[in-house]
Amino acid sequence: MNRTLLLSLLAVLSLAVLVRAASFPGGLFGLDPGSSDSATINTCGDEKDILIVKHINIDPDPPLKGKPLTIDAAGFLKERVVQGSMVDVIVKYSAIKLLQKSFDLCEQAKQVNKTCPIEEGEFTLVHTVDLPKDIPPGKYTVLAKARTGVEGDDRQITCITGVVIFRP
Repeated sequence: MNRTLLLSLLAVLSLAVLVRAASFPGGLFGLDPGSSDSATINTCGDEKDILIVKHINIDPDPPLKGKPLTIDAAGFLKERVVQGSMVDVIVKYSAIKLLQKSFDLCEQAKQVNKTCPIEEGEFTLVHTVDLPKDIPPGKYTVLAKARTGVEGDDRQITCITGVVIFRP
């Protein structure tokens, strides 16, 4: 998978972090944890998180190589998200760490037509990204933690984990 596409997918995931689906317990996208035929997204946050989510849906589920993937999400931010907020992301292919990086949340927001500050209140996101045909088959795991990151105020916006298995 090329670096640009990986960063684009991470941008979408980073913004999806801002839309915690029904607090994510039991599956962010309403998917069956452990199913090898769907994506599995779960929360690793708690009630102190700045974000509450109404829904997140992906289409298709599971994501398909060479096809567009659409994320449709809606939620509620308890307070505004400002410059300096970050998303810490770890991506693994099976047990191999492909990426560990912190992204500026506001920079990632631009990639999905959002601007900072992201105001308190209702939040919606619909974004489509084209998945390449040449994604190597296997299990991909993502851990994304969004945090305020402002000096003296490093609170969690939300935290998600995701697993997608691409078949040969």
